[in-house]
Amino acid sequence: MSECAGKMEVAPLTLEQFEILKKKNCMLEDENKKLKSDIRELQQVIVNMCHERYSHYRPD
Repeated sequence: MSECAGKMEVAPLTLEQFEILKKKNCMLEDENKKLKSDIRELQQVIVNMCHERYSHYRPD
């Protein structure tokens, strides 16, 4: 962060601005949770595919 940004004064948020930011934050948190869940699901698919592909190399 530049020195200028550190000294800049910021006007307080209006209630409406705060509510909008709060709603956007909640939407982003929900999207983040969904993406994390999707990643876990894809990781499991990859692991399963690897197990299926290489299972015939293991002696039973």
